[in-house]
Amino acid sequence: MANYTAISTDAKHFVVKEEENTFGNMEYKSWYSLKANMQITGDDATYQFVPKGFWGTTIELKKGEQVLLHFKMSWNGDIIILSNINDVETGYKLKYTGFLKPSYVLENKEGNKLLEVKPSFKWTKFTCDHTITSTPEFEAIPYSKLLLLTALHCTNYYITMGSDVSAAVI
Repeated sequence: MANYTAISTDAKHFVVKEEENTFGNMEYKSWYSLKANMQITGDDATYQFVPKGFWGTTIELKKGEQVLLHFKMSWNGDIIILSNINDVETGYKLKYTGFLKPSYVLENKEGNKLLEVKPSFKWTKFTCDHTITSTPEFEAIPYSKLLLLTALHCTNYYITMGSDVSAAVI
């Protein structure tokens, strides 16, 4: 089991740490954008989250032109993530849990909890930090760091969608 923190330096930049060691960062093109670039410490590559299609409802994670995984929201509000890393297709589901203390849980196809993301909104800075807890099963995934950053992006997607709905209601 490992603990991570994702610290938002402003509404567009996140630094992800395991204990005190930075292992990755994510930068959104603009506030409330689905487009983002991310990097993992020790990896020279830049990964991009890119909306696909006319409505942009499917988002792909690319390394250069290679699509590593894609995700979209299902009819019941869960986000379905399909990975094709190392030419092995694997499915995951990120779902919203809780009400007064929201969290987001990443599960594998069997429904086993792999990761939990707990957002913490900072009203003074108008940013959202995240506390992330993983399971040993998650840590055994060879591309766990990519999957963790994808789960963070999906969590921000949920929060953005919730903000949009709240604004439309008001």
